[in-house]
Parts: sequence; structure tokens; C-alpha cells
Amino acid sequence: MATTYPITNQKYLNVSFALSIGDEAFDFFTFPIKPEELTRNEPSRVSPVNTLGGAWIDSFGRGLATITITGNTGWRNRSGQGDGIAQFTKLRDDFIHYWHYLREQRINAGLDPSVIRLIFIDPLNGSYVADVVPTNFVLRRSKSQPLLLMYNISMTAVNDKAVNPYPYLMEPVIPVNDPEEAVKSMNKSVADISELQKSLGRSLGEIGEFGKDAHKWTDETFGPVMNIAKGVIQTANDTKSVINAAGQAAVDLAADLSAVGSQAWAAVAAVTSIPNSIKSEVMRVKGAMSNLSCILTNGYKAANLAQDYSSWYGASNCSSTLGGSAINLSTLNPFDNQNFIPIVQKNEAASAAIASCKRPDDLTLAPDINAIGILLKTIADGCSVTAKAAQ
Repeated sequence: MATTYPITNQKYLNVSFALSIGDEAFDFFTFPIKPEELTRNEPSRVSPVNTLGGAWIDSFGRGLATITITGNTGWRNRSGQGDGIAQFTKLRDDFIHYWHYLREQRINAGLDPSVIRLIFIDPLNGSYVADVVPTNFVLRRSKSQPLLLMYNISMTAVNDKAVNPYPYLMEPVIPVNDPEEAVKSMNKSVADISELQKSLGRSLGEIGEFGKDAHKWTDETFGPVMNIAKGVIQTANDTKSVINAAGQAAVDLAADLSAVGSQAWAAVAAVTSIPNSIKSEVMRVKGAMSNLSCILTNGYKAANLAQDYSSWYGASNCSSTLGGSAINLSTLNPFDNQNFIPIVQKNEAASAAIASCKRPDDLTLAPDINAIGILLKTIADGCSVTAKAAQ
């Protein structure tokens, strides 16, 4: 009997870039839409030699592969991470340009720039992971597609056996209608953070002033938002429903705060005066925060739902308006009903502080705990829970 093999399901797989320092993960970007075209050219370092007496091949092994991807970042804000313009800007500024910036910083500091890695992660074409050097980045606009920012990125792969700092990016991101494992992992991380917060609370005198600030921030700022996001996800899971726009905003903010918390607790762990026994607990908090950031960023996607226009019925005296419904005597503007009521909020200062925490300016130096402390306070002042989670 012939052996049969299942067809690989590529529906929830996508191409990503990652930045890392050595093998330590720093940040990643998953394309909101799969590239329209991908070309990977893998040359050989061979030269045919023809002589009067015959011919042979000088073979020196494989050459450096070149990769070209072409596509666009879409238009709508489908993932809660920004619209197509925001996604394009993040790709260009936070990864392509930032790779050059970080290398230049290390060169100026007399350090090895090669530890700054830009990693191309492609689960669609043979689970390909490579350290790459961007050689060209092209923005294209077209009057036939005026809303789209199209990219053409050329790269040279300098190591196609690269260590992947984000192995889960090779796995499909399962949508919210099947999140059992993600929910279990999320709940475990939340429980771990709660337990560690209690333990560290008994050792506040040994983790320094910045450690106390991080502990307070985790309890008073991260905790309430995470509880809201957890409730949103648990409700969607229990009722087999989708996450609405207000709920997605809570999940996105919790993901941002998890990433900020991971950076903050990593800075706490860098304080040399903290005893090793306590430092291990600090690193466990950092790891749980990092896990939550990954789960909340990749595990859940906002539903693409049609708007409810029922409040518009009768909003016009014209009989052609949806069959001529009765006049709407309400004093409310029906257009106001198209805006969701947020259950969490953040102001512009908090958004800027979150971005700064997630992307430090200089990774060649030790964390500036004073600067991070100021950013944590700005985030705490600018983020709030405005209502209970509801679907």
C-alpha cells in the first residue's frame, strides 16, 4: 500500500523578520499579508575550465543565497497592530533601518557588530531560517492601488543555518476559535506572575528602589489590564465567539504591557546587588511576561465583522431608506453607535513610552533604570481600565 502524506496547511503560516543580539531575542515582525512573490536564488561557487586537453570544474561549494520578497502590508487594521501604513513603517524603521542603526552603535562603541542579527523566518518554503543582510528596500505606489504601500526587499543570506530566537513563528497562529493551548499557557503565566509577585513582595528590601517600582507597576498597571484581557479571551473561548473591537483593544494593550514588563524585569535582574536567589525569581517574572507578550500578540486576531447599521433605520424621511422604516425619534446621532466603547484606554504619552520601552535606543549599554522608571510612571499615568470586559 502506498504511503500517503497529509497536505501541509499554510493558511495560518506567514513570513517574519526577527531582530536579536546573538541568540537573545529582541523583537519580531510578522507580515500581516503573505508576500505576493518570493524568490530565493541559491548559487554555487563553481567555474568551468576549458583547455585544449579537456575540461573540468573548479568547485568551491555553495555561494550566498539571495532572497527577494514583494508584496504589500494591506490597508485595514485587521490585527489590532495598526493599519497598512503603520505596518509598513514598522517594517522599514524598526527592522531594516534599525538593524543598520544598532550595528553602527556597536561599531562606534568598539564592539562586534556581527552579533546584531536580522533573521528571515519562512515557514512556508521548507522551514527556512537565515541571518540576512538587507541590500535594497523599495517602496512602490501605484494609482491602480492607491491605498496600498508595496514593498520590494532584497537580501543576502549570510547564514542559512541560523538559530531561530522565536521558534513559535514557525508554527501556525491559530485563530480565536481554537485557542485551548494558548489559553492554558496564558493562564499559567498569569498565575506564575501572581505567585512571584507575592514572593517578591516579601523581599522588597533586597530588590532596590527600581525593583520596588517594577513590582508596584506590575500590580497596579499591568495586573488590571491583564485581568480584563484574560476575561475577554476566556469569554470568547467559553462561548465559542469572536473577540470584538473593544476586547481586541484590551488584548493589544495587555500584549504591549507584557512586553514592557519583560524589559523592566530584565533591567531589575541586571542590578548586581540583588542576591542570586531573588534574581532567579525576577527572571521567572521576566520569562512569564515575555511568554504573555508572545501569546497575546500572535494567538488572537480581531474578527472582521460587518457593522451593525440597525440604528440607522428611520434616520431619514426618505422612503427609499431601507424600505421606509418609521422615523427615528431618538435624539442620539445614529453614527455614534458605530464607535465601540473602550474598556481600556491609553493616552499618547503612554503610547510613546510603551514604544520606547519595547525598543531601547542603545542595546550596547546596560539598561538605564532611571529612564525606564520614568517610562513606567508615564505608562501607569496614561493607561486605565474604563469598564468591565464584555462581549
